[in-house]
Amino acid sequence: MKDYGTLMAGCLRSKGWDAKATIGYAFSVDLHGQSAALAKDEVTCRSKLGFVSPGKLSAQQVSDYYAAELKVRTCLIDHGVVIAAPPSKQTFIETFDSAEQWNPYVSVGQTNTKQWNYFNTVCPQAIP
Repeated sequence: MKDYGTLMAGCLRSKGWDAKATIGYAFSVDLHGQSAALAKDEVTCRSKLGFVSPGKLSAQQVSDYYAAELKVRTCLIDHGVVIAAPPSKQTFIETFDSAEQWNPYVSVGQTNTKQWNYFNTVCPQAIP
């Protein structure tokens, strides 16, 4: 899994995104207001690269992933990122693996590489 960020960034670049591997399994992408299109391409890349499709996770695994995302949210807030209230667990489950899926890292927004790496070091992104 340590190559996740590198592999995903490469796949997304092949689809035209300005994606970069950062640290660990993280990667960054310049969204340009296209979060729904990115979500679709991320699903395609995960499948192409042989990573488990989030759509194939059990209900318990999705629930565990929600709990992990809540911990990431708390960590990011503790490090100065302003993040709106998360969706309910039910809403998270219903929108999981879709363009509407909630991710606390969206609130980090466009930042420089040093800040991005800092956040990913102190608050590693959850991976389903």
